[in-house]
Amino acid sequence: MMATLVLAAPAQAGHDDDPSTQTLHPMGHIEEPASLFYGPPTVHTDIAFQGRYAFQGNWLGINVRDISAPGNPKAISFTACEGNQGDVLIYDDI
Repeated sequence: MMATLVLAAPAQAGHDDDPSTQTLHPMGHIEEPASLFYGPPTVHTDIAFQGRYAFQGNWLGINVRDISAPGNPKAISFTACEGNQGDVLIYDDI
C-alpha cells in the first residue's frame, strides 16, 4: 500500500503584489473567526452597501457594519437567518 502526503501552503492575501488589485487599497479590518470546515460556516458570501453601512451575508445570517470611517469599520449587529447562502439585497429603507 502506498500513502501520499499532501501539505497545504498557508493562504496569503498578497495585497501588495497582486496585479488584479492595483486600484484597490485595504483600509480597515474587523477581526472575526471564519471557517468552512469547523463549526457552522461563517465566511461572508455577499456584500451590499447603503449610505454608511455595509451588509455582509453569510450562511448564518447578516452582519451590519458601520463603514463611515473607512480605516476603522465597526460591527453594528448580526441578524440570524440560517439558510443555504447569505444573499443580501438592500432596497430603499428596508
